[in-house]
This record gives sequence, structure tokens and C-alpha cells, in this order.
Amino acid sequence: MIKEAVKGSTGDPVKGLGISSMGEAFTPIGPGNEYLANAMITFDTRTTSLTGPWSRDFGLEKLYKATGHTAHPMFSIFKLLWLKENRKDVFKKAVKFLCFEDLIQHAL
Repeated sequence: MIKEAVKGSTGDPVKGLGISSMGEAFTPIGPGNEYLANAMITFDTRTTSLTGPWSRDFGLEKLYKATGHTAHPMFSIFKLLWLKENRKDVFKKAVKFLCFEDLIQHAL
């Protein structure tokens, strides 16, 4: 896609690329750099049931001190916990979890 975008350019060659995104979405990546599942996007609601019990057991203050976040289902920690409990195969096989900006860099 990048090659296609600059194909008609008559200027200097591309020397750098800036990638930025916002959100808590990520994609699990396997040992052969393959995508193991679709991305869990920022507002994925499957994690909602985890925030109450987990924050009660771990502690809201401790969570905030450790992460700087509140117990909101959009944050990656709850998505990782959901994968660990509900998609054990994906969680065990994953060697990394890439946010969108990292995923784009990985694909290049």
C-alpha cells in the first residue's frame, strides 16, 4: 500500500514513516509472526465482567499505582485476562501482543 501511494511520486524517496494510534486494541502474534486471532479493539465489551471481581480482588488503589489506569474494560490488561480465560489456545501460543501502531510496523 505504501509503495502504491508513492509510485507516482517524482520527489525524493521515502526516508521515514511515522506511525501513531490511540487506543487499547491489540492483536496476538504467534511464534512464526502469524496473526493468531482478530484484534481486540478498544471498546470490546467481552471484558466487562472481569473488571469488578478482578479490581475487588487485586484492589483499585493497587491497580492505579501499578498501571496508572482505573478498572475500565477498555484497558489491555482486561483483554489479556479475557484471552487467558476464554481463548487459552491463543494466549498460550502468543509470543507478543501488538497494538495497532506496532502491528503496522510489524507488517512492514
